[in-house]
Amino acid sequence: MIRNIRFARAASAAALTAVAGAALLAVGTGPAAAVQGPCNAHQNLIAGVDTDNARAAICQWQGDGRLAYFGLNRNTGDTIVLEDAIDVSHGGTIEYAATADDGTIYQVYPDERLVIVSPAHRVIFDEWQVTH
Repeated sequence: MIRNIRFARAASAAALTAVAGAALLAVGTGPAAAVQGPCNAHQNLIAGVDTDNARAAICQWQGDGRLAYFGLNRNTGDTIVLEDAIDVSHGGTIEYAATADDGTIYQVYPDERLVIVSPAHRVIFDEWQVTH
């Protein structure tokens, strides 16, 4: 269940297009992974997770390799895009993280789970990948 999570409303036509594209978010490495979902024409989808209540993706800019986080609250349709995601993989665990201006941390474990940590360092969301 999503609780105490503040997602930013999409404010531009491009962001609304990304929300619509999120319905196509592909997770994994098979043929379906070619679907870009929330990534734009200048980004590649490199990681994603689809839970009962949220979807998240890590997109990589083609030009300079920067990473961006895209999150979708499936219950409300609210989205958040953070342009400064980082690869924090360690000990064989692949993990990406992005920090919002308020200090909330969004952690993506590709094809496994999404964890959101409050500025007070409390886990406020933790869901595992679902299989449809």
